Amino acid sequence: MQGIVVDLEQGGYLSRERHGRRTRYSLHLYRTFRHPAEAHLPVSSLLELITFRDGENEGVVQSGSP
Repeated sequence: MQGIVVDLEQGGYLSRERHGRRTRYSLHLYRTFRHPAEAHLPVSSLLELITFRDGENEGVVQSGSP
């Protein structure tokens, strides 16, 4: 998992900031995908597909089948 976080940080998709013993992560949703076929799309477009739409669970990633 740490390797994935490092890759995303090096790619500019997230940043981390230490607060004492905790780490705060910030996503950069305006960044676009690296693959040429999706280079015009922001990362936020993918997250919109996999997150809830009802205001109650905003920001929670769905799992399982629809």
